[in-house]
Amino acid sequence: MNPLLAQFIAESRDQLELTGAGLLAIENHPHDTDKLNEIFRAAHTIKGSSGLFEMRPVTLLVHAAEDLLDALRSQTVNFERGMVDLLLDAFDQVSQWLDLLEQTETLPVELEATARELGAKLRAFLKDITPEIEEEQATAPVFENLNWLGQFAEQERATLYNQWAESGKPLLLFRYIPDPQCFFQGEDPFYQVRQIPDLVLLGVAPTESWPPLAELDAYRCVLRFEGVACAPRADVATLFRYVPDQICLLEAPPHVLAVPVGRRDDTRPHEGFVAEALELVGQEDWVGLRGIAAVILETLDPIDWVASALRWLARLLEDATPDLGAVRLLLEAIRTESGPDWLGSLANDAPATSTVTTGPRALNDAEQAAFQRIATEQLRILKLPVDPESWFGRIRSICACLANGLRYAGRDAWLEELEEAQENALDNGATAALCGILDRLIDSQPPVTEEIPLVTVKPEELVADKLAIKTLKVDQHKVDRLMDLIGELVVAKNSLPYLAQRAERVYGQRDMAREIKDQYGVINRIAQELQGSIMQIRMMPVGHVFQRFPRLVRDLSKKLDKKILLIVEGEDTEADKNIIETLADPLIHILRNSIDHGIEPPEERLSLGKSDEGRIRVKAYQDNDNVAIEISDDGRGVDAAAVKDKAVRRGLLTAEQAETISDHEAVQWIFAPGLSTADQVSDISGRGVGMDVVRNSVDKVGGSVTVHSRPGLGTDIRLTLPLSMAVTQVMAVELDGKLLGMPMDLVVETVRLTPEAIYAIKQREAFILRDRLVPLVRLRRLLDLDEPDTGDAALATLVVKVHGDNVGIVVDNFREGMEVILKPLEGVLAGLRHYAGTALLGDGSVMLVINLKELL
Repeated sequence: MNPLLAQFIAESRDQLELTGAGLLAIENHPHDTDKLNEIFRAAHTIKGSSGLFEMRPVTLLVHAAEDLLDALRSQTVNFERGMVDLLLDAFDQVSQWLDLLEQTETLPVELEATARELGAKLRAFLKDITPEIEEEQATAPVFENLNWLGQFAEQERATLYNQWAESGKPLLLFRYIPDPQCFFQGEDPFYQVRQIPDLVLLGVAPTESWPPLAELDAYRCVLRFEGVACAPRADVATLFRYVPDQICLLEAPPHVLAVPVGRRDDTRPHEGFVAEALELVGQEDWVGLRGIAAVILETLDPIDWVASALRWLARLLEDATPDLGAVRLLLEAIRTESGPDWLGSLANDAPATSTVTTGPRALNDAEQAAFQRIATEQLRILKLPVDPESWFGRIRSICACLANGLRYAGRDAWLEELEEAQENALDNGATAALCGILDRLIDSQPPVTEEIPLVTVKPEELVADKLAIKTLKVDQHKVDRLMDLIGELVVAKNSLPYLAQRAERVYGQRDMAREIKDQYGVINRIAQELQGSIMQIRMMPVGHVFQRFPRLVRDLSKKLDKKILLIVEGEDTEADKNIIETLADPLIHILRNSIDHGIEPPEERLSLGKSDEGRIRVKAYQDNDNVAIEISDDGRGVDAAAVKDKAVRRGLLTAEQAETISDHEAVQWIFAPGLSTADQVSDISGRGVGMDVVRNSVDKVGGSVTVHSRPGLGTDIRLTLPLSMAVTQVMAVELDGKLLGMPMDLVVETVRLTPEAIYAIKQREAFILRDRLVPLVRLRRLLDLDEPDTGDAALATLVVKVHGDNVGIVVDNFREGMEVILKPLEGVLAGLRHYAGTALLGDGSVMLVINLKELL
């Protein structure tokens, strides 16, 4: 993909996020001028940037949205809630087009119809108050007639006619009416017109009457540019390719310059001449016609309109083979004393849409002189003394000026050399190459006589300044690769303790073992700092996900006719980028359920003594090495009895089990696949798949989710996720002579139980820990391994917390905690969900890491 296009898509998405959040804000505070200005600037940026690419649908639609936003901020229209709906729809459409653009790098032409349809709905709010806005933006300039050519002096037109009639080539007429807001789009209409190649005639006039000076808006362009050029249509069309709806181009023969001007005479004593002249035209007696025209011309005052017309007739008759149609048309104009209808004999061309690229071309004398003056001035500026802080700005400015000139002259071959000279000047402070280019551009001019010493800037100052003012953007895959390497470093440094033990036990080198352990401490510190630093690079605020919620709550509450206030806290809480992206879908599922099932309709809330406006609170905070997100509402809560009933009906629980479990335990079954307590299925929720998706998504990243509900008061759901997935902390345990890993974030504590401390309850084992009964399982039984007779020996028991409850797991022995790089199982082993993956240990052995959530 074109790098510029990729940058445009990324930046436009950022701007769309601003517009979305801003529109939701002004819906509640419509007179917030600062917020309106922020939204307008974001829309204006998208529209202006889209003009760099061929994406008319985006430009047209955002332009319409910008018009409405401009009217709102200037208070020329009154705010209506329907405006926000349409603006949100418009920017949603733009977002979809950006997705399509990212896939195909182009937009189909037929999308313009959609853009115009949405744009018309947006401009409907402006129709009654400022109807002229729609006309200005929707109507391209056209030629009603060609009488406007009479504004140019007759002698100038005559000279041009004499020069151009011999060539047989058409002239190019143009009419350019800039957008009234063009100054805010970084455009300079006068400069744009001056760039038209071979411009020979130019007229400038206002498009409307000038208002009193006190009411004049100096930032609104109300000018019309009309003129004649001798350039090919394609060249001018290319120049105006970003504003094709603001210009009209017409190729016409030179005789259209014959537009008489002067004093009118109502007596019309020349009607007899016209009749005689038409007879001579029919006979193609050009000599006779020239003779009688000259006789009549001598009797007229030169300032008369008819005298001007006869002078043009004489010029047309000077051709070797006069244009019969043109002569007849001019004679008819003399008879009626009205401007000749040149346009009637020509096809009025459509607005320019050509995208022909101009190649190298020769500059005329005036252009060459101007180009050399520019190069001379840039060389003088380059040699002026400068401080290091201004050095970069000066070099970039000079090179940008030269690049524009080279492109205009079609000397694209110079641009690569200019870019290298710029890099050399910026990186090393050397300007010799840049001076050489300037000298070659002005070699026909006298050299600069004043000796001004070149400024010397130390390279280290340039580098320091460069680092201070630049932000480095790096592709995510490069950061991921660096994270993987740091993970490998963590694994490698874990081999040092094994090496130290071997040096002491096998070779008896205690001093060497001690030195290895000391170096391990140093490497371990560096590795931890590296790991922490790269994790900070990957960290991003959860606000990137939370910013989607206001729009979701607004749309769904409006659809369900509910009043809901969303409260968001802790947007600045940070977590790994992958974790943040994983949060989006689970949180949206939870919010949709809270809105649809949790919050009651306003009438029901009032009957219960509640406020008619429900509240949903989303709160994020850091909890040790985890990120905790709580979503709570003050709705009706989860009906534990209904959950038990549905679980029994679906065969997830027996009737006896449903009677024995507590309401809190029953509520946790809402995460079971296909279980829903909704009485009706809607397009929002109620199909029993949402909460199952939540648990699966959270489990995949090593997190947990719990729910607490209070009937009639509301529901609290808590998601706990790790800060990062790159390096996993595990506790190693021994089982059947092998090492197994247990996720450290689930480990609560370790205890050793005597056989007397274990109780049998309903064919299950349990023990009491600090006055609480804790279920006990034996890892050997879960993995179907033989159990040796341990006699009266104390049992090593690992207490873990899974799905909110403590469970004791009997293992053979405890080992140390360690950091490992967890690799998922592949091939035929990928289906073994009881294992989270494998990790390579420092001694080269492979350790299986248990997935306790699946095993238990």
